[in-house]
Amino acid sequence: MGGYLGNKKRISKQLAELIREKNLSIECFCEAFAGTGVLSKEFLESKIYLNDLEPCALMNLRGTFCFKPNNTDRIFDLLNNLEGESGIITKYYTPIGNRMFFTEENGKRIDAIRTRIKKPYYISALLKAADRIANVSAVYGAYLKTFKPSALKTLVLEEHEVFEMETQFFKMEARDFVKQCPFNSVLYLDPPYNNRQYGSNYFLPTLIAEYPETIEPAGLTGIPTTGYYKSPFCQKRKALEALTEVINNSISRCVCLSYNNEGIIPLEELQRLFEKFDNVRTHIIDFPRFKSNQNQENRRVEEYFIMGY
Repeated sequence: MGGYLGNKKRISKQLAELIREKNLSIECFCEAFAGTGVLSKEFLESKIYLNDLEPCALMNLRGTFCFKPNNTDRIFDLLNNLEGESGIITKYYTPIGNRMFFTEENGKRIDAIRTRIKKPYYISALLKAADRIANVSAVYGAYLKTFKPSALKTLVLEEHEVFEMETQFFKMEARDFVKQCPFNSVLYLDPPYNNRQYGSNYFLPTLIAEYPETIEPAGLTGIPTTGYYKSPFCQKRKALEALTEVINNSISRCVCLSYNNEGIIPLEELQRLFEKFDNVRTHIIDFPRFKSNQNQENRRVEEYFIMGY
């Protein structure tokens, strides 16, 4: 999901270089809010620990940091040529359900494919394919009122890059995950920094990832009545306390934090959280602001990268 909120793909190499400059002996690279795992891809010589509470993110990670299945070209050919079938995506998230996240044809293709796949590699491929033809501006908090050109294209599964290496996956609160990271590790924290809840913005990829037999959608967008995980990091009165607990619980020899100047927690408070370390460095990087709509003005933000070791 290329438009994943907070994706650091554009500066991942720069962040990795700042870490390597410290000449630390790294046994393990750990991401507590892994998302797409973009920074872990710069430390493939180490063991990788990836944690995320969002089911779609975790499924995508499992299908990316994995050993590629055999005969993928043949299986993709079979899946791409399936007859469409009506399921929960078609019923609730296409014009049949009075919503326009996907065309009816693509909704049926998603349903037909999803019922036939179990391995994370193929589910990850479906998540990526669905994201390419989704009728949204960038995230899934709302659909567009008319189908944009890319949404009218036919959904097609494609091969994607994998990283065949030793990886451990976790789905737990960050405050608990950091206790699983060994001392001789780098812990990278990239928490949500504003009030945008990932659970509501990515509820539809999560439905595709988990694919329950039945759901009860509610409201204009159709978020299931079971709700979604509400992160304390997106709540002004809880964010600082939550991040404080994560850093205090950590035992890693090096902790790195990504945040920015539009975040809930000011820089001075963030820096105070690193007082337990002998060495603390703060780097400020000019970074393109995330745009949920391509018509939005191009703006820049200051990305904070704080290291304690």
